[in-house]
Order: sequence, then C-alpha cells, then structure tokens
Amino acid sequence: SDPAVFAAGSCRNPCDISPSVIEGRAAAAAAFELVKKKAGGDAAPGPGRVLVVGGGIAGLMAARTLAVTGCGVTLLEKEPETGGIGRLVRLDATGRDFPALLGSLAGELASMDGLEIRRGVEATAVHGRSGCFSAGTAGGLLQGFDAVVVATGGALHRDGRIDGRTILDLHDLERRMASGESPQGDVVFIQCTGSRDAHHPYCNRVCCVSAAALAARIARGGARAWILYRDIVTPGLDERLYGEAREAGVIFVRFEASRPPAVRPDGGGAVVEVFDGTLGRTLVLTPALVVLSSGVEAPRDALERLLVPAGEDGFAAEDDGRFRPCQSTRPGVYVAGNARSPSAGTDAAASGICTAVGASILARLVREGASAAPPSRTKVMLCTGC
Repeated sequence: SDPAVFAAGSCRNPCDISPSVIEGRAAAAAAFELVKKKAGGDAAPGPGRVLVVGGGIAGLMAARTLAVTGCGVTLLEKEPETGGIGRLVRLDATGRDFPALLGSLAGELASMDGLEIRRGVEATAVHGRSGCFSAGTAGGLLQGFDAVVVATGGALHRDGRIDGRTILDLHDLERRMASGESPQGDVVFIQCTGSRDAHHPYCNRVCCVSAAALAARIARGGARAWILYRDIVTPGLDERLYGEAREAGVIFVRFEASRPPAVRPDGGGAVVEVFDGTLGRTLVLTPALVVLSSGVEAPRDALERLLVPAGEDGFAAEDDGRFRPCQSTRPGVYVAGNARSPSAGTDAAASGICTAVGASILARLVREGASAAPPSRTKVMLCTGC
C-alpha cells in the first residue's frame, strides 16, 4: 500500500527460490525507477544496447525496464501488433483488463527515448557473443547488441476436438463471457488437455487458476460447473481461487492419468464420460458446453532458429534455474515469458523485468571493460561442491 515500499519473495506470496530471485530483481527495478524519478527524472542514456525478440507482455516489460535503466533497446515483433497471446485474454483470473493493460504499456513504450519497436519483423537467427551480438532478419542483419532477451512466447495448443460451438478452449469461453453471454446449462472443464502427456511433458500452470475462476463465475450465475482434473495446481495466493470455486458450488471430480475423460459429439451437444475413483463408477455428463483447458506449445523450433539451447521439455534451458533464472545456457542471452516456461501474465511480466536487469548489468560491464577481467578460479581441494 506504500508506493515507496516493494515486496518480493515469500513475504509477498509463498514461493520457491527461483520466483523469489525473479521478484527480487523486479522489485529492485521498480525501486531504481522511483529513485531515478525523485532525482529529477530522465538521466543521460547509459552505455549498452540490447535486442529484445518478441513483443508479448514479457518482451514489452523487458524493453520498458531496459529503457528506464538507460540502455538502448530494439524490440522485434513478427506480428503487426504487440501483445502476443495476452491479446486473447478477456477475463483475467484476478479481474484485470489485460488488453487495456497491454495497450497502455505499448503507448508508454512508444514515447520512451532510446527504444525502437519494429513490428512485422522476425528475427531468424542470433549470432555472436556478449558485447557483439547480431540478429538476422528478412530485411538484413542488425548489429551492435551487447545482450539479447528472447521472449518469443509459445503458440497456444489447439485440441483437435474443439469445434467452437459446444467444445471450446478457455479463451473461447472467456470471450463469450466477456461479451455478456451466460452459459445455458452445465459446463464441464477438462484439465490437462495438451499437457502432462508424452508430447507435452510439462504442466502449463495457468489452466487450473483460469478454470477455477471461470467456473466460480458460472456457478454464481446459477449454472452448474464441473472441473475434471488430475491434480489442482493453484500455488500461493491463487489457492483462494480454488477455495472460492468450492464455496460457489463447483463440482470437482478427479480422474487418473490412465483413464482420462472421453468426449464425444452427440447431436448438437457433447457427452463426457469420466471414471470417478471416489465413487468407483463412471459418470456420464451431458453438458451444454465442454471446455478443454489447454496451455501453450513449447517453442523449441523458434529457440533453435535463434540458436538458443532448449531443455528436454522444449522450453529454453537455463544456466541455473534456481539461482540464475532467466539466464540461458548461452552467455549474454536471457529468456522470459513462455519462451522460458509456461507463464501467467504477471509471471511473464516479472520474468521480463528480471531479464532486463541482468541484460542491463551485462551491457554496462561489457562497455566499461569489466568483461575483460580474469575469470574466477575454484580451489578444488577446498571446495565441497555444494
């Protein structure tokens, strides 16, 4: 509540080491901006140029933070407009107007000194090393970057069963409800479609929160909402959304990974069959709407084009996922948003700020010659390897 006090880590929201580091850097960036304003506003541009690839919420926040620190920034967005998949969010789980937030952010960036946004330009490769990166584009080579932030995002998984009428994804339902349309009849949410399987060996981490928030709104409106789940993932403060859904009357049914719900069309609607292990029998549901909670596809191909190493799950590999999050295994290249891991809007924004802090520090060190300092050496006989 005090605009001069910033909270991070578990004192704000119970979390692990990695998000604590990310939030700590985000808080430091906010404090730096506040001190800078109190000192008289914009200072002279500092040394360093950074390339940001991707104009979603993570890329936009990275570019903004870099510009605040005084770095020169070039942001490349392959689409005609910035915002990424954040443009599809109509009903944020916490009630924020996400499209309006993105529009305001893009407007602010357009007026910032030292920040260039190139829309409709796709980076095809990133070459070089810390202090001398270049990026290939269809229009030629862009050169002279000290560091690179990769925030390419990931494509939304689109389940083949979705027909846009009675079988929807979360964003389809958001759009309907945002337009004032209320479901007429039961709504069944099916979690973990397009995640935690052989082709997508990861949890999308945002589907449970979104489904719980939407289902609670539906239940409060008088319709019956079901959530069929393997495990509910609503960490930290998001646990209250799960509690609110239970209190609103949302029905939760757990299924085993080996026996996922079956969905089949039935006339103008759909039939869902799910084995309820608690009751020991199969439930047959005939809802008005079926919502398949799908997340993002891992951006392995995009990362490979940019010569950024990917991990086994297809997202960017980090140098140290706990203590140096957002720093890829390629020195001088930082990763944010859905290029790093499946992320909700606030998490993507925080990771974008985190990459900007790291990239701005590196750019300054490179320009000031600190990168030429001799590397540290470990005394093997004394090191315990902790």
